[in-house]
Amino acid sequence: MLTAYFDDSGSHGDTKALVVCGFVSSAEQWLHFESNWRDVLAMPQFDLEHLHMKELRAGKGRFAKFKNNSGLQRDLFDRLQRVLQVRIKRTFAGAVLLDDYDRLNLEFAVSENLGPPLIMAAQLAITKLMAWREAVYAPSPIQIVVDKGIQHWGLLDDRVYERFGFRLIPAKVSNTPALQGADFAAWECHRALVEADTGKAKYWSDLRGSFRAFVDRFGVGKEMPDWFMFDEEEMRRVFELHGVPKR
Repeated sequence: MLTAYFDDSGSHGDTKALVVCGFVSSAEQWLHFESNWRDVLAMPQFDLEHLHMKELRAGKGRFAKFKNNSGLQRDLFDRLQRVLQVRIKRTFAGAVLLDDYDRLNLEFAVSENLGPPLIMAAQLAITKLMAWREAVYAPSPIQIVVDKGIQHWGLLDDRVYERFGFRLIPAKVSNTPALQGADFAAWECHRALVEADTGKAKYWSDLRGSFRAFVDRFGVGKEMPDWFMFDEEEMRRVFELHGVPKR
């Protein structure tokens, strides 16, 4: 049995990008992962019960120690990435640049036919996951766990059922270590896209070290990980391919 866990980062109307990211591995490896992940969080210098990037960035409560302490953040992120590197088989993500989506939604009937950006990002990631599973692990059953707090959860569940014939499993980030890993990766990917889109990061070296470490650890060969993005050019191609009508 393979299990994949997905979470999102970004919000339509508030940020430049929306990302849905996750990891897939075997049931046995996820059990080891949960133990390893909790062991890292419980280390005295971190003293955390769970990881949630929004809480860490807010720097309140148990996360206050990380505020303005980049060294402690790097230590935590490096250890957690190493746990992921050892235990997971693959990572998949789908991203939508929101200004491009909004601009094309004025030209094409996107929201009515393909849905909101989160649905597009999630379906992209899950479709790539299922294609990989079919090519590499076809005999193995798979289940997909998604943060039950994301927007449009019911619509995404219906879309997955229509396409693949099974339902998503809802779970809560705070008590699901694998979803915490997905939240971590989605946040890093989202932050990198925003920095690139706004011009803050013009070169590879300008991007956060923890994001570059993700790419180094989870890339395929020397390529980027299986993280895919809908920008204006790619969206136009998909809309024409699927016959999305113009307004």
